[in-house]
Amino acid sequence: MVSVLTKIFGTENLETAEDVVQQTFIDAIHIWKLKGIPDNPSGWLFRVAKNKAIDVLRRNKFSIQFDFDDERALLKSEYTLTATMDNLWKEELISDDMLRMMFACCHPELSDENKITLILKTLCGFSTAEIAKTFLTSEDTVSKRLYRTKEFFRQQKIKLEIPSVSELKIRTNIVLNSIYLLFKYRNKSLYAFTVHIQIQ
Repeated sequence: MVSVLTKIFGTENLETAEDVVQQTFIDAIHIWKLKGIPDNPSGWLFRVAKNKAIDVLRRNKFSIQFDFDDERALLKSEYTLTATMDNLWKEELISDDMLRMMFACCHPELSDENKITLILKTLCGFSTAEIAKTFLTSEDTVSKRLYRTKEFFRQQKIKLEIPSVSELKIRTNIVLNSIYLLFKYRNKSLYAFTVHIQIQ
């Protein structure tokens, strides 16, 4: 979900995307506890996250915080907002968005530690404590890395796109390292990881 929401809000609003995901899961915990788990949990989560994203866009369509240029221009008009959002949440596009997000996290101006930290936190669902354990460092250090990296994204407004051929190999190595760490430290909860990837 984070990757789709980041595409919608822009990398400069990564924290907004994370907030929407967090609130979506909080809603799921409360509602599913009362009504039971729906037949299509991932579809339910996507729908709720999409509706929350629409609410955010409507509240901020005149805010300088959100950039509605280029491909996001259709998100600013009520006439095209719903149809555009439906298109962005198509299942066949979500995996591509996640891959673009992973490559965006591997921007060459970021340190390798910051790249992997952001991928593990944002796309793989690691907690700050788990990332600290992975890097044999403190949670405070991880928090500072995340802050600096998000600040870089906020200032540079990085596009979610597959990098050029010259950069692809370098960035791919970091992506693969992140996936390796994911399976190394989450091998006891592979099923949970699979579900997590499906709802990204």
